[in-house]
Amino acid sequence: MLSYALPTLLSLGHEQCSHGNENDTFSIGSDQFITSGLADCPREGGGILTLHGYNFGEQGAEVFVGSNICTNLQHFGHSEVQCELPQGTTVSTGVMLIQYGGEYSLNQLKLGYAQCVPGTYQVDSDTNCSLCEPGHITANEGQFTCTPCSAGTISSASQDECLDCPGGKYSLSGSSHCLECLQGTYTSDSTTKFSCIPCERGSYQPLNGSTSCTLCPTGQVQAYTGQDRCVNCSIGRYSSDEGNVDCVTCEAGRTQSNGGQSFCENCEFGKFKTTSSTEDCMNCTSGSYTSSGTTLFVCAACSAGYFQALNGSTSCHQCSSGKYQNMLGSSNCLNCTSGRYSGTDGSVTCQECEKGKYQAEYGLMECDVCPTGHCISPLSLKVLGILEYLRLTGHPKCIMLMCYF
Repeated sequence: MLSYALPTLLSLGHEQCSHGNENDTFSIGSDQFITSGLADCPREGGGILTLHGYNFGEQGAEVFVGSNICTNLQHFGHSEVQCELPQGTTVSTGVMLIQYGGEYSLNQLKLGYAQCVPGTYQVDSDTNCSLCEPGHITANEGQFTCTPCSAGTISSASQDECLDCPGGKYSLSGSSHCLECLQGTYTSDSTTKFSCIPCERGSYQPLNGSTSCTLCPTGQVQAYTGQDRCVNCSIGRYSSDEGNVDCVTCEAGRTQSNGGQSFCENCEFGKFKTTSSTEDCMNCTSGSYTSSGTTLFVCAACSAGYFQALNGSTSCHQCSSGKYQNMLGSSNCLNCTSGRYSGTDGSVTCQECEKGKYQAEYGLMECDVCPTGHCISPLSLKVLGILEYLRLTGHPKCIMLMCYF
């Protein structure tokens, strides 16, 4: 006979499923059954699902897992049926038995299918888990979408975590591989990797895939960011330190005739430069000079008694005997006039010939003594009435007459 009492579903069993709580058990006669539901069953179905309970009937029952029917059902008395587990994707769904007489179990047990493992995801009701494509991950079970890797990280297919790009590389969101930083940029282990960092001013990087930038050497500078080279300082400028962004103009008295230098040189002796500029040093003009004892930003004028006829000189010359110069910065010396002389080098003025002496020539170093019978005296000058001989000294010639001393 068939039993038409309400069927009671007490436990489920499957060789590939796990039990929700193995401490909940019940007994039928000498048999003991686990009352909890099943979890982590194979999504593709298959295998034998065993149901225990009461009033199943001996034939014609049907078993549903959710809305899917369990096939190849077999009865083992009124308290056990076995069937083939259908496909499914839900985490928790009811299992229901319907008797041949039409009664169905009210105390449904739950059955859960295995969730998609990390690195895979579920597409709608597809029982197969799909692999996350490169650059995307699922870190937890049971995901319906994959999450793109954030910028600066990457993953290959079917991964549960994104990996950081190494130094010298970067990546965009959802990337499967890192890209090399281009020249003039870098990333390092201490920086973010979602984009490359431009080299700072005063530094450069000529290579791809670099983890740092290099300071510009002395003699070179870089005023812009993200550059692959430094620029030589131009002629007349220099850079004395590494990592400079601009060159310095040579100061007054200093110059640099080559590019890419770390210093300026002093003007050569005989030359000068008055201001800070890129210009070269200029020759001192005649009448002036520079040397170790002078500044190099202005030429020193020749002293009185000295001269310099050439440009670009390092010293001045003394006026020779018979000549003089009473002005500063002169390019030549002057001859002593007639009636005068200069007996030493470097004279500032000429001396008048003493009484009883004369000098008719220019530029001589001494005066001559008047010969016998010639003299220059006040009385003789009065007799002659020659006004140009009123002086007692400094005469260009002697006069033949009776001398009175």
